[in-house]
Amino acid sequence: MKKSENEFVIIIVYVDGINIVGTLNELTKAIDCSKKEFEMKDLWRAKCCLKLEIEYLNKSFFLYIKRLI
Repeated sequence: MKKSENEFVIIIVYVDGINIVGTLNELTKAIDCSKKEFEMKDLWRAKCCLKLEIEYLNKSFFLYIKRLI
């Protein structure tokens, strides 16, 4: 996690996947830096992560549990 007064980025790594969440400026920096070090494929917006469904709104998103099993 990296944050300043108005910007932030959070990098979540789980097994062989990675999710990057943040403000546009920091998000772009993190992705560019990561692509220089690692071979990466951008799969765009995640639809679920660790059994949490992700729904995107205009400038935000929310997570909910679809099923527990």
